[in-house]
Amino acid sequence: MHLYISDRTIDETMRCLGEEYFKLCLFEYGSAIRMMGSNMIEFFSNLDGLQTYISSSDKFKSQIPPSSRCEYQHNKLTVHFYTSRSNMLEYYAGIVHGISHHLFAKESSVSVTRSNTPGSLHNFFTIDASDDRTSSQNCTLCSPQEYISEIPSDSKIGTGTFCKTFPFHFVVDKNLDIIQLGEALAKHVTITGSKSDRRVTSHFEFVRPTIEPFTYSALLSHVNFMFTLRTKVCDRHGKAQVSYQY
Repeated sequence: MHLYISDRTIDETMRCLGEEYFKLCLFEYGSAIRMMGSNMIEFFSNLDGLQTYISSSDKFKSQIPPSSRCEYQHNKLTVHFYTSRSNMLEYYAGIVHGISHHLFAKESSVSVTRSNTPGSLHNFFTIDASDDRTSSQNCTLCSPQEYISEIPSDSKIGTGTFCKTFPFHFVVDKNLDIIQLGEALAKHVTITGSKSDRRVTSHFEFVRPTIEPFTYSALLSHVNFMFTLRTKVCDRHGKAQVSYQY
């Protein structure tokens, strides 16, 4: 029997194990993994969809996979990570670093911020790809793209044209109130002037995925899921409930 003594801490060892695990996944399933996004932002935004698909198989039905959503600034990506297995966060951080290094060839540092709220599932990974050696203004975490204006008047397409082009869309604000409906969807959903009637949950039942409690933040954490919605009441013409997939 051989005894090996390492000067690594437990956290460092967990990170190494996580990175090695991702290397094995990349070796076995590289083609499928590379289809999840052409940059790190796309990859982490699509991660929930893959985990939902995997957890639906009989082999993993008893397990609840972690959930994630991401937001970014220039060369810095924050992954909101929801898991009940807080003791595995350093292991997950190793996987995150492996994705950055081995899949996208980006030199980055990954830091972990644990939730201070007892029982909370919400933790953070911060991926910093800043490089002080270069003055490049291009973001290394995302594909080259034009900045999108948040001023409505800068839009290249009017609201009326948009609603006709995408007849089954709807838009909600941070209060989860419906502020815009596509033309076809407006035939099945009638909104009056009262504020309570504008609530999206007054008109739609979210069949899948299950979101409890239903908040704007929780909705964002499932932003790349396939949604199945069902109207709660008959439409204005007395027709039956209608289901939609988004």
